[in-house]
Amino acid sequence: MAKLYLLLFLATFMSGVGYAGYSYYMWSQETIGTLRENNVKLESAAQTLQATVEKMAADQKKNEQLNNDLTKRLQQSQQHLDKLRGVFAKIDLTMEALTNAQGLEDRVNKAVNRLIQRIEKETTPPSDTPDVADSVSGEDS
Repeated sequence: MAKLYLLLFLATFMSGVGYAGYSYYMWSQETIGTLRENNVKLESAAQTLQATVEKMAADQKKNEQLNNDLTKRLQQSQQHLDKLRGVFAKIDLTMEALTNAQGLEDRVNKAVNRLIQRIEKETTPPSDTPDVADSVSGEDS
């Protein structure tokens, strides 16, 4: 009888150890699967992050170049503005108006007409050809 109890005890113990081993194996396989999925997600996130970093670096270089171009254009504009200030400093409009009013008026009208034509040229779409002259550009002064 003792042998039977010992045999049942050993069978139960071995079954318990076997079940524990099987449970551990299933748990470890599930954990490995979860870790594989997380690894794939992390690799995808790392690739996206790397692509974002590369794009940001390219954008930074582009913005730096554009900023340099704008700085050059600003300097050119400043130089042109300084020239214009020099020219305007030399012109005495009051004296000019008193001595040669008609000549000053003619030059101002011509300059205004050139300005209007330039604005029309820059704002008219290329495919849009005016059929009829409008009242502003069609005026003769």
